[in-house]
Amino acid sequence: MNITDSRPQLKRNRFVGYQLYCPNQSEHLFEFGLRKKNQFRIAEQERPLVTVITVVRNSESTIEQCMLSVLEQTYDNIEYIIIDGGSSDGTPTLLRRYVDNIDYVVSQKDRGIYYAMNKGLSLATGDYILFLNSDDWYTPDAVSKLINSALKTGVDVTHADAMLIENGQTYRMTAWLHDGLYTRGMPLRHETMLAKSEVFVKYGVYDTSYKILADYVHLIKLYDERCTFYHVREPLLYFRSTGVSYTDTVGRENERRRLFKDLFPFLDEDDLALLKVRRRLSVQDRVDMIDKHQGRSELFSRSMAYNIADCYFEEVTKNHDSNYYFRRLARKIKTRLRKH
Repeated sequence: MNITDSRPQLKRNRFVGYQLYCPNQSEHLFEFGLRKKNQFRIAEQERPLVTVITVVRNSESTIEQCMLSVLEQTYDNIEYIIIDGGSSDGTPTLLRRYVDNIDYVVSQKDRGIYYAMNKGLSLATGDYILFLNSDDWYTPDAVSKLINSALKTGVDVTHADAMLIENGQTYRMTAWLHDGLYTRGMPLRHETMLAKSEVFVKYGVYDTSYKILADYVHLIKLYDERCTFYHVREPLLYFRSTGVSYTDTVGRENERRRLFKDLFPFLDEDDLALLKVRRRLSVQDRVDMIDKHQGRSELFSRSMAYNIADCYFEEVTKNHDSNYYFRRLARKIKTRLRKH
């Protein structure tokens, strides 16, 4: 392990790596880890330091699997930070089992998931950042594959596919990223997004006024700012359908409505009623919206068109899998839209 007793140099910014311990110790329910023993991770030239951050509150049934998936990674230069939001179940007991393996654990009552994630960023000394939800877990080589791709390509953000666990079934979630992002929803799992720490320094952290969709809002910002991305085309994450973005349907739909109205102020209540629902809109719904708002926003029309192309592509490949002509036609539609 790359561990030293010399404190790392704190970064001079207000977002990432500017503190080693959470302040306001009187508010701490507990605090421990290697840092409290003056043991700190360091980067090496060929092995950058990756900070993995998990935020947790009352996840005793899943947190150990989550932690072990980080601690048992094949990539061995990982700084692991856990932010507990005041758990009252068996979570603290499970966290203490790994007091000699986790770099820093702190428990404080906080104001939500993304508030805790931003707190984790303030403590991160790694060259790259990953977030892993307490209900989820990585494949053993997830970090290795992400960091190797990041180093090879030099991009700002490297991401991958994921496997959804829902009602006892497992489904592959293939990531995508194009202009359809603006009128559809989160195109990839943020837990697979290995980002350079400087990305958060340059473009800011999560907007905590969004309690559910802050990761989606942040991704839109990075995409707007022309950050570079690379897609590792294999599943490196398993996630359960128990997170707040799946369970709090009312809160999610209200935030989607707010976001789409902010992005495209000309949308009326009928448009927002369709867009706020977490489901794929029909091709006809999207065509009708393009016609309805013709000339108001080139980005809106292009985003809708990308998603129409995706609908056709999925339908064609599903129903005409052996028909080369239809598959080629669908790809042509997507390629032409991408050029415009």
